[in-house]
Amino acid sequence: MLKYELRNRLRAVLHFVLPIFSTGFLLKLFTYIDGFNLYNGSLKNTSYKWLNLLAFAQQLRPTDEILQVKFFTARLHERLHDPDEPKRQMIYWRALR
Repeated sequence: MLKYELRNRLRAVLHFVLPIFSTGFLLKLFTYIDGFNLYNGSLKNTSYKWLNLLAFAQQLRPTDEILQVKFFTARLHERLHDPDEPKRQMIYWRALR
């Protein structure tokens, strides 16, 4: 279980499209994630870097079915103070596949 504060910060960057279609009380949802805000607003300077995005969306909406998680962000460019930043981003993107 994620800490309450981190969970609320993460909830702010996850967007659910409601409803795709409904069967009774069960909603079938697509989840859209803003990767830049997810990292900078919620994960940066924490130990929670490798968040399972599907599992987290399911935890937030336990009575609904998450059909798909879509992750959007911009590619980082090399900077003088942190030249390995783009490499770490690529490793994270590969892990999300």
